[in-house]
Amino acid sequence: IEYVENQVDNKESYWLIGVNLGSTLNRQQSIETLYEYYRKKLIELNDVHYALGRILMYKGLYYQAEKWLQTNNHYEDLAELAIRQSQCERANQYLQHLPENSNDANLLRAYVNLLSSNDNIAKGRTILMKIGTDATDKIIRARVNIGLGFINLAVAQQNDQTLDYFTLGSETLCNSLPDIHPDIAKSYLGIGYAYFAQKKIKDAEKYFQMALTIQKQSLPYLHPDVAKTRSGIAHCLSVQKQTMQQALQELQYAYNILMHTFPREYKTHPEILLTKIDIDRLRKGKELYVRNTLLDYI
Repeated sequence: IEYVENQVDNKESYWLIGVNLGSTLNRQQSIETLYEYYRKKLIELNDVHYALGRILMYKGLYYQAEKWLQTNNHYEDLAELAIRQSQCERANQYLQHLPENSNDANLLRAYVNLLSSNDNIAKGRTILMKIGTDATDKIIRARVNIGLGFINLAVAQQNDQTLDYFTLGSETLCNSLPDIHPDIAKSYLGIGYAYFAQKKIKDAEKYFQMALTIQKQSLPYLHPDVAKTRSGIAHCLSVQKQTMQQALQELQYAYNILMHTFPREYKTHPEILLTKIDIDRLRKGKELYVRNTLLDYI
């Protein structure tokens, strides 16, 4: 990024911005399709600062993205960034600027409730159910189902319903997004953990590996979503004594990514804290439990 100051003929100064989303050599058609999807979304914004903020979000560079999104107060995206940083109070401040009848904003409000306190889970579920009733946008409905899947898995522990919610959400995203879109990969994580909770380890590992295959094509290797998937793979590896060391390596890899992404929140971020707990449990030879923070699923 370079600021070019133009002092000739009273022309305006400008920013020169170079962006590389990923490898551009020998790209497959699926990657071309994903990039075209992103390109259209960014052009529709008609705002260079906003577009750059979105690109940095895609790359998992949340602190840098926040600076550009604050330029014109893009409150919805800023609220999402705050949620991903586990800054629920700050997310609420941004959400106060958004209409109460917006399904996108209400989805974020549901996330805040699910993340902020166990006492607010019922409120978060109520918001999700209302969005599911009102919304016509397929992607929003998919995210509602994934949120409900998390509630059933981590709170109610109703495994059969959990799998139904996660599968429905994933199928909708698969039908609505490019086939290597990162959100499809994340939807597989919920299915993977649902199978893990049922002790169906091979099925769980299959979905975690499917997620990783997509992420290797569509995300930088230090993207925080990759950490989520590595943690899921570690859960499956931890079941067998002979692969316990591999599980530890996967968790350490995930931990390093999360520390790289959230250095300011390292003492409080749920994903970092849970990963540390999982590492400690494995070192003591104890079993791992299903991840119980929403951030692992969205």
